[in-house]
Amino acid sequence: MGELGVIVPVYNVEKYLVECLNSIFCSDYSDFKLFSVDDGSPDKCGAYCDECATKDNRILVIHKKNGGLSSARNKALDIIDTEYVAFVDSDDRIKKDMFEKTVLAIKTDNADIACFGMTLLDNKSDNIPFINWPKEKKTYIGNKCLELLVSPDGTGNFYMNKVYKTKLFDGVRMPEGKIYEDIYSMHYVFEKASKTVFLPYGLYEYRINTGGISHSKALNLRFMDYIYSNCEQYLFIKNNTPEFEVFALENYVNSVLQTAKSIISKVPGKRKQYFPELQQSIKTIGNDLEKCCLQTKESAEKFLYKNSKFVLEYKYKKMYDSAHNHPKLQKILGILLKAKKQKRRLGKK
Repeated sequence: MGELGVIVPVYNVEKYLVECLNSIFCSDYSDFKLFSVDDGSPDKCGAYCDECATKDNRILVIHKKNGGLSSARNKALDIIDTEYVAFVDSDDRIKKDMFEKTVLAIKTDNADIACFGMTLLDNKSDNIPFINWPKEKKTYIGNKCLELLVSPDGTGNFYMNKVYKTKLFDGVRMPEGKIYEDIYSMHYVFEKASKTVFLPYGLYEYRINTGGISHSKALNLRFMDYIYSNCEQYLFIKNNTPEFEVFALENYVNSVLQTAKSIISKVPGKRKQYFPELQQSIKTIGNDLEKCCLQTKESAEKFLYKNSKFVLEYKYKKMYDSAHNHPKLQKILGILLKAKKQKRRLGKK
């Protein structure tokens, strides 16, 4: 039973789980099997999933010890028996026509993957574009679909805004014990696709959960996974589809710079501990750095050779953007930032 397998990892989302599952059960497409993976959730999520399973035989509940998002998804992938597979995070929602549109597209276009856009869920309004979608359907043959993962106009490395033929996951699993598991592994799935379509719809509603790992305000040592995953993807793209290398390179360099800025703003005392490794990450790129856009290259060079300037400019910007600054301080910082921009335009250091 079930042509489509829907994998929903569940952990500590009691506040959102009902909303998520209801959006799936209200789908226009009914031929699915829901793999609800209770990843050792400490709240009542597991019990609620069991209750749902007594009312709807399309639900298979898997209870396991807590192992993280990748572990939960992998557990379901190990036993999935449907032709297609989709991933839905338990604090998100889907549009009612998401499965219908994507499965139809895979069948009619003889595709292996159907991608689509995402909108953002927040407390003020819904349907804010988060991952944009094209005005009309786009088709990618073979590994040309890797462009979708690294291009600014692509789908991003999210498992949720795509539906796949399950066979693509033969021999592919997500790394456990890491965050940014999507970036670590998705290119291996996409490389196996013969045909991929990018549909002109926003079909997935994504919630930025500040309590989640990847959105935590506290610097977690595993945030280095953001760099390592982008590095792996960059090297893979460089070796397999060099025409998209610059996109992947930009993502990698910016992951290093963004991590450095996070350290400055959250744990500045750790700068000496982390910066040498971050700088070494950029140095290993070598001459490839020249392929980056001017802004990325200048930021990287400042970080490598003018560390104090990189830190100082970021602090100025951070202070200037603060809503709590005194107007006089705002004015001074504005002048400083404007002077720096003017120097860059004139080519001065």
